[in-house]
Amino acid sequence: MSENEAATSVPLEGELGTAISEDSAKRRMGVEFVDDDFNDTEVCRVCRSEEGALYYPCMCTGSIKYVHQDCLMEWLKHSKKDVCELCHHKYSFQPIYRPDMPKRLPFVEILRGE
Repeated sequence: MSENEAATSVPLEGELGTAISEDSAKRRMGVEFVDDDFNDTEVCRVCRSEEGALYYPCMCTGSIKYVHQDCLMEWLKHSKKDVCELCHHKYSFQPIYRPDMPKRLPFVEILRGE
């Protein structure tokens, strides 16, 4: 067994001298695995929709990172909190760009460097 394998092996109780991989141990303990491709999909953590503009107004990562502004505002109205219950970051919706900014810069602007 290599040095890396030893670091990721988890011995299970009742299995004397036997170590299995961490993934196998999690499967045997009932931990559900999610396909990595699923984690790349941006969905609202409240309504689970992929449609519309999604924001990440706190420090959460992974599948709970994104939320629609309307969904979050509705949630905040009911929860009466202004911080994320998971990461404890204070929510903020501060515009980074003007609302009339183009979605893409014209190629000429990129070449000019303006």
